[in-house]
Formats: sequence, C-alpha cells, structure tokens
Amino acid sequence: MTGVSHAITGALIAVVVKEPAIALPAALLSHFVCDMVPHVGTKDIKDKSKRRTLSHRIYKIDLALILIFFAGLFMLNAPEVVIASAFLAGSPDFVWFYRYIIKEQIQKINPGPMNVLSRFHSRIQRSETLKAGVPIEIVYSSCLLFVVINQL
Repeated sequence: MTGVSHAITGALIAVVVKEPAIALPAALLSHFVCDMVPHVGTKDIKDKSKRRTLSHRIYKIDLALILIFFAGLFMLNAPEVVIASAFLAGSPDFVWFYRYIIKEQIQKINPGPMNVLSRFHSRIQRSETLKAGVPIEIVYSSCLLFVVINQL
C-alpha cells in the first residue's frame, strides 16, 4: 500500500484501541497485513521506463498526502499514540527507501541480498497493481480516514 494508506491504518488502530501497549505493535503488524491486499503498485506495467516514471509520480503524490495527513493530525491535536501508530504503520517501507532510492539510485551501489524480513516483505507484495490498486486504496483510505477524523 501507499505510505498514506499505511499511516491512516495505524492512526485508526490507535483511535480504536487506545491502549499504547497494544496499539503500537498492532500498527506495525498492520503494515504487513495491508501489503497482502491488492494495492497501488506498478508491477503490472510491462515497459520498464514507463513503470519507473509512474513509480516516481506515485512516490511524490504519496509523500505529499503523507505530509498533509500528519499536518492534519497535528492540527486536530491527535494524541501522541495516534501519531506514533501512524508512523509505525508505515515504517517497514523505510527499508525500500534505503535499499532502492539511496543505495541503488543515488549512490549507484548494488544493495546486496535482502535479509529475512525484507524477503518476507517483498513476497507479500504480490498484489501490487495499478488498475485495481488505485480504486481499492482510494475507497479503503477514504473510509478509514472518515472514521479517524470523526473519532479525534
């Protein structure tokens, strides 16, 4: 899923659960569950150049939406556990940023073999698709965001 969808999921968990000792680990684990659901991705685009261009556009849009979402949480005076859960829910994707953006794209270094967690994380991403992923994530995130905003 996109980072903003993960963050909204984490925020919802904290809003519903309220107990930080449960909400924070649940938010982190939600990342992997959400990645098993069909979601935005470019694996179904055959042309490598087109896939890369589209991926970069998706990353930029996602970053903008993440910033807007977190700004909204701060403006609504969301409890710290909600903000932390939103952050934790998206945090497993930081490894992709490090592996593929920093090492491979900027430093032009082969990131090397993945560790066990990264291999698992990569395998569960099989349902990335642009055609089905966009509407699924829009509906999913919109519904969850509605609940989060109404609970804050």
